Amino acid sequence: MAEDILRMKRVDRDRLKVIHEVMKGHLIQREAGDQLGISERQVRRLQRRVEKEGDGG
Repeated sequence: MAEDILRMKRVDRDRLKVIHEVMKGHLIQREAGDQLGISERQVRRLQRRVEKEGDGG
């Protein structure tokens, strides 16, 4: 089975890492938003997108 390589900017990788921490329950959305400089609402939108589309979302 071939692996797909996903290329992304450092900012996007950092954002994805924080979203994964929220999904694991290690961070709450408010803390994630503070770390990323975005609103809790935007964190929820990003989380849903990653859940639906995967890391490339």
